[in-house]
Amino acid sequence: MRTKINRKSGQSISEYSAVLAFVACIIAFFFNFANGTLFSGITGAYAQVNSSLTALNTYTPGP
Repeated sequence: MRTKINRKSGQSISEYSAVLAFVACIIAFFFNFANGTLFSGITGAYAQVNSSLTALNTYTPGP
C-alpha cells in the first residue's frame, strides 16, 4: 500500500512551456491594443540611448 505515494517534486518542462506561451500571448495582446503609443515610447527611448552611446563613442578628452 505504501508504494503508491504521490510525489510532486517540481514542474515539468511542458508546464513551463505552457506558462511561457501564456505570457507570450498576454504580451502580444497588450502590444496589439496599445495603438502605437507603447511602440513610439520604446522607439523614443531606444533613440535616446543610441544617441547617448554615440556621443560617448565620439568623445575625445582634451590634452
